[in-house]
Amino acid sequence: MNMREALPGSGIEAKTAGLRARIEQRLAELTPGDPAPAKLADAMRYCLLAPGKRARAILAILTTVHCGGTVEDGLTGACALEMVHASSLILDDLPVMDDASLRRGKPTCHLVYGQATAMLAAISLMNRAFAIASSDSRLPSDRRVEVVGVLAKAIGTDGLAGGQEGDLHGTALEGACAVEWIHARKTGALFAAATEIGAVAAGALNRRRAFAEFGLKLGLAFQAYDDLLDARATVAMIGKDTGHDGQKATLVSLLGFEGALAQADGQMRAALACVPDLDTGERGLAHFVAGLTAQMRTPLGSSLKPAAV
Repeated sequence: MNMREALPGSGIEAKTAGLRARIEQRLAELTPGDPAPAKLADAMRYCLLAPGKRARAILAILTTVHCGGTVEDGLTGACALEMVHASSLILDDLPVMDDASLRRGKPTCHLVYGQATAMLAAISLMNRAFAIASSDSRLPSDRRVEVVGVLAKAIGTDGLAGGQEGDLHGTALEGACAVEWIHARKTGALFAAATEIGAVAAGALNRRRAFAEFGLKLGLAFQAYDDLLDARATVAMIGKDTGHDGQKATLVSLLGFEGALAQADGQMRAALACVPDLDTGERGLAHFVAGLTAQMRTPLGSSLKPAAV
């Protein structure tokens, strides 16, 4: 697939706008109101409903459709994943973690609501994710159980929690291997969860492992591009703090800019190889993956020309 087909302006935004609007609507319906404590509920909504790409949710739904399901089959699991993602961002931004001041173009949750409420909002969003996934009336009970299991794995020691610990205090690995180990858990785990949940929601259980591997490698590519953005882009370009990676080993610091770009492109090629039929049918999933990658590259300017992957 040539990523030039899905550069901004080629229709990817228009094609996903309706799906993103449906996700936003459903997320708003699922966020707490009365009788939840007002400050806590406000903090949850502030983070969950902040403008974002909704990349993981869209990826989950398009995978569901690609595997023969419907948008509605994948919607609740996708929203649960967005809740987990929002929760992880709140925790990552805390002063004891990455100490960030800006997220999605807005002050981070702990700066607006205080650290205690921010932590409670993160816990509440994660808990709510499990609640809605386990009660998804669109799916048979066995598929609901599988979705909950995928979410649990993505959050734990093999996922977000383990990745953040490794990011903060190091791993037993060194160099680029250590960076990829962290990326596989901090970013790759939720991308893998998105595509695996999509396959499960569609009932394509025989394909869930292939799609999980596809999502993992896609997440590794996504994070590599994000490292490139952190090194080159401005806050105005990407809506969050940049330069936070300056004191950490990253693919850019270890491999150089062009080496990190080659690594990202290599992960993208490996991801596409996991799903040989990606370009069949309506090609919604294929177009979205290509468009998402192009959007990550574009803020870096002409030094990053999209390559055939």
